[in-house]
Amino acid sequence: MGSSTSRKGMFDRAVQTIKSTTLARELQREAEFAVSVAKEGHTLLTLGDEIEHLEGRLRELRSRFAETTAITSPGASYLSAFQASSRRDGVIGVPIALPEIAKVLSEPVFEAGNLYGLLSSSGEGKSSLTMQLIHHAVREGHPVLFLSYDQSAAQCVRQMISQVHGIDIRQQRDPMRMMSQKEQDTCVQFATWLDRQPLEIIRCQREGVTQLTAYARRFMKKRGNGRTPFIVIDHIGKVKPRDPKLSPDRISGEVTVELKSLADETQASVLILNQRNGGGSKRDNPRPIAADLYGGEGARADYDAVLTLYRPEKYKKEREDVAARPSDWATINRVFPGDIEGIAEIAAIKVRFGDPTIRERLRFEAQYTRYVSMRPERPAELDL
Repeated sequence: MGSSTSRKGMFDRAVQTIKSTTLARELQREAEFAVSVAKEGHTLLTLGDEIEHLEGRLRELRSRFAETTAITSPGASYLSAFQASSRRDGVIGVPIALPEIAKVLSEPVFEAGNLYGLLSSSGEGKSSLTMQLIHHAVREGHPVLFLSYDQSAAQCVRQMISQVHGIDIRQQRDPMRMMSQKEQDTCVQFATWLDRQPLEIIRCQREGVTQLTAYARRFMKKRGNGRTPFIVIDHIGKVKPRDPKLSPDRISGEVTVELKSLADETQASVLILNQRNGGGSKRDNPRPIAADLYGGEGARADYDAVLTLYRPEKYKKEREDVAARPSDWATINRVFPGDIEGIAEIAAIKVRFGDPTIRERLRFEAQYTRYVSMRPERPAELDL
């Protein structure tokens, strides 16, 4: 008995030694990170956010090594999530605007704690689709933070009004001449309603991922309401890297690791927009693949799922403009058969659970910059 107790004591001391060494190493790493932040230089407006971010990193470190931290068994963790989902009539997360996206993801919602990607090229309408996702989440009462390197808050609201109320952007730019009084009132009412919702749009310039996560934490403290937050970043290629000399795959990895950690820590759903690299335009068939991600195929590792948005008519038109030989036209007709005008394809290059080969089609209404389901309306008698 004494020998057993002695061995147990030696084992406990060994564990403590290992934990102490590991903690010291982690603290050294955090200190080096703090030094790098200090060297970057900050204004009074951003310094507070940086300090808040450092505090968050230290809190996370303390929780990982605290003696009182409870280790939840896998079964108990599952039952907790199961009970929470049943109380909320489904999986906890952010509702998805279009059923086609839910089918491709094999998920009923953007699940809390998950990191998602959306991949498409410039001009295919990923910003338009993003506005629909954001409006739907806000309408359902979820806090939404949009960190945009491209669109201003006014541009976002203008696009939402176009999508929701069918008052196109051209009309909104000249309301006195091109809008009825009722349409003007609709725009004012929508903007007033939106200001009362838990939505923030921040126009970003040169922020890095540290600053973005600070924005997100501050937003959730201020706007948290018990529903899963939706954090959207547009787009990953414009996030200021810690070291601009790093390769795109290293930069992507640093950004996605931090944002995946943020999603898990805060139980938010995080969506990162990716603009396709130039590889797709060199292939006969430009349909998006994993290699088109910012950072290449390996960049998808930290995502829970990556959606793709593909509008073949864009690529067909580009190829028609430069076609010079019969073989060029033969390739165009083979790759782009049938009527594809106004058609968009939703697919995935990664899903957590489910079939990654599912493809769904949407119709793009260019006048209102919105995507519309092509599924037939469900007969009313089937809902009885």
